[in-house]
Amino acid sequence: MSDHIESGVHRGSRPITLGALLLAALAASCSDTAPTHPTVFISTNSSVRAVTIGTTATTVIAQPVSNFICPVVSPFFVPITVVVNPNGRTGVVVTQIQMQFTDSTRQSAPIITLPGPVPITQFGDALEASRNALAFPLTLGIGCGVGTTGTVLVIVNGHDGTGMPVNGQVSVNVSR
Repeated sequence: MSDHIESGVHRGSRPITLGALLLAALAASCSDTAPTHPTVFISTNSSVRAVTIGTTATTVIAQPVSNFICPVVSPFFVPITVVVNPNGRTGVVVTQIQMQFTDSTRQSAPIITLPGPVPITQFGDALEASRNALAFPLTLGIGCGVGTTGTVLVIVNGHDGTGMPVNGQVSVNVSR
């Protein structure tokens, strides 16, 4: 039966969970001390290892774009590589990544949602890759209606091979 209960949360309640994550993201983007280090998520099942979500750099440089036309092409782009490390959990799949830029004056750009990103893999198959760290190269356009220095909040949603949720967030500082 597909409507079973996992970890006390009804499987059909995903919009509520996503709404709670968005609310947490907005609250984090308004604080002065947004986390700049990977967050670790520990399952309620003690036999399952924690999954870490981070980036390859805590600060990135906004890159200028020639021939920009707001809002179609932003005047700057921010390259970010998000890393999801399963730490021994198998079958980890990222189903969605969301990003939101907040500038140094606390003006926020709209949330960008990327469904089902494809990780960088040079060798092997998807099953093997899901056992190792998954790297997702992302590019976020900034500078249309907001400044060019601030913070990008990255929210990652997914699940492991047993259906347990893998969710987390990390912040990256942006400078010019």
